[in-house]
Amino acid sequence: MCFSIKSIHAKLQITAIGFESGGALDRASLLRRAHKNTDSKLGDRLYCAGWFHRGPRGTIADSRTEAQATAERILSELSPDHERAGSGLFSGLKQVLDYSAWQRIDTAEVARRSPDRCRQKFASTPELLNATKL
Repeated sequence: MCFSIKSIHAKLQITAIGFESGGALDRASLLRRAHKNTDSKLGDRLYCAGWFHRGPRGTIADSRTEAQATAERILSELSPDHERAGSGLFSGLKQVLDYSAWQRIDTAEVARRSPDRCRQKFASTPELLNATKL
């Protein structure tokens, strides 16, 4: 198997399942801090959620809720950096949806569900976009 390394200059890195730091971070020490910590912040620009934070207990829904709260905290601590790569990535695009639009879609899908389902997904892009205008 052949692997290649690609470098991307960024100010933020989020790992979703586990992580390998190549020795740059002491994982055991971070785990001890995470399990003692009541919030998601381990250090300057370093956060945790889910099993890394609480240990191997709870459900996927618990981890998702905690990850959303951690993401909110990260966003509240970030300051806009108009010099960063990609800052203009979405400018000029007509159909870019933000989190509040996604929440409107989510609410509409749940509202149109049948009694035996948790939601009814939209089947077309026009339906999906129309739900954002609710």
